[in-house]
Amino acid sequence: MGDAKSSGPHNLESILLKFLKLSFTVIIAFLIIWWPFLKTFDGFVQVLIRIFPLARGIYEDKVANVWCSLSILIKWKLYFTNGNMALISSLTTVILTAPSVLMLIARPGIRQMKYASIVCSSAFFLFSFQVHEKSILLVALPVLMVYDEDPLYSGWFLIVSMLSLFPLAIKDELALTFLALYICYYVWLCDLNRFFRKNNTTRNESSLRVWMQVYTPQASFAIGLLLCVITLAVSPPSKYPDLYVVLNCLFCCFHFCLFFSYFYYKQYRIYLDGKFVDFHAENRRDSRRKKLK
Repeated sequence: MGDAKSSGPHNLESILLKFLKLSFTVIIAFLIIWWPFLKTFDGFVQVLIRIFPLARGIYEDKVANVWCSLSILIKWKLYFTNGNMALISSLTTVILTAPSVLMLIARPGIRQMKYASIVCSSAFFLFSFQVHEKSILLVALPVLMVYDEDPLYSGWFLIVSMLSLFPLAIKDELALTFLALYICYYVWLCDLNRFFRKNNTTRNESSLRVWMQVYTPQASFAIGLLLCVITLAVSPPSKYPDLYVVLNCLFCCFHFCLFFSYFYYKQYRIYLDGKFVDFHAENRRDSRRKKLK
């Protein structure tokens, strides 16, 4: 919609026509994808049940999102039906993604779109219904798109997203491989920290602020590594067999909520600081930069 608003004369007819073209394209694409399942009604219903598994509850396995983390304090099944939780989670997701989408529509641009993709995918992971652990990879993809301009926080996010998949690595008997790759990421993170410290330490900048930005990611990594080692080396109490998995979820969910706020703030700053930039013009400039490189 922002693309439609930014192209051609700014009148209702041209905006509506462009919007209808985009809508028609999306509808045709969905029909092509769904066509094999539309031949029988039962097949169609089974696909809907798989996509929207309301009978399974707000979550199934332990996942590092808000609903699973808060379930330690609030037993959702005791107070809400699955239908009510689906409605609550859907409304929460829509409310949290709406400002990001509206900012993108108001001022469309490549950078705005990248951060909006991160914000919306993060909101869906943290607050939507029946999220799988590997859904964090759908957030990691747009985070990679901003790595060139924000390597420290993007790299930190990718490491935490990897940590959230550690319980799955144990199930697949890939724990040692996971730890080896995790340590490789730590070396990479240290290199990022040295680069950040070299380029951000100035006479007028607070040394405490730089220190926190440099060493907080390392402390986060160390705690995550310690949690992995304890999970492998120490058996959990018989009364709490899922103790380490829950701690992993809480630790990662806390980080994901902070990253969600941080990337939301970044998008908001782009919205405030940037003047209106035509989507196609910005795209052409990026293409020219790549050709020059």
